[in-house]
Amino acid sequence: MTCIILSGGNGERIGGLDKAFLTIGGETFIERKIRQLTPLFEEIVVVVKEIEPYAHLPVRIIADQIPGLGPLAGLCTGLKASSSNINFVTTVDSPFFRPKLASWLLDEIGDFDAHVPRHGEFTEPLFAVYRRCCIPAIERSHPRRRVISFYEYINVKYAEDEIIRTLDPQHSCFVNINSKEEYQQILNTFS
Repeated sequence: MTCIILSGGNGERIGGLDKAFLTIGGETFIERKIRQLTPLFEEIVVVVKEIEPYAHLPVRIIADQIPGLGPLAGLCTGLKASSSNINFVTTVDSPFFRPKLASWLLDEIGDFDAHVPRHGEFTEPLFAVYRRCCIPAIERSHPRRRVISFYEYINVKYAEDEIIRTLDPQHSCFVNINSKEEYQQILNTFS
């Protein structure tokens, strides 16, 4: 199976910084994510805006086909680059990975096109599992739309909160960094 890490954002809300190279616990976000994912996946594909800063990493680095159009376009690029039918998708700026939840999502996809966590009103499309058959549905959606905009064209299985809480009680795997303040809060938890 393949893991797709989306790392193509502009970092506009965090002052233009490339979040992949922010550090936490002595390693960059991208190094941390790769270390966490390598034991679980045969292939890791990182979708980026520019390949050069990532070239030293021991995984497949793919340039976003349509850079600057957000995570929906990045997801499509990653699925096209993947050598697997079933793919786990995550983002570089979510430092608290929960392997048990990721493994459960993969194991329980069944015949669905996607397996996506949902808690309350919130869907977590960037910590989810997608089959490559989602590509045509994504291409039908405007790339600047919300990630879930293509769900109306596919067969989605939702992982509900009562199950998620048994595997990630604090929902920490859904925490991502969007501002310098949020980054500082994350650093404070590691000090």
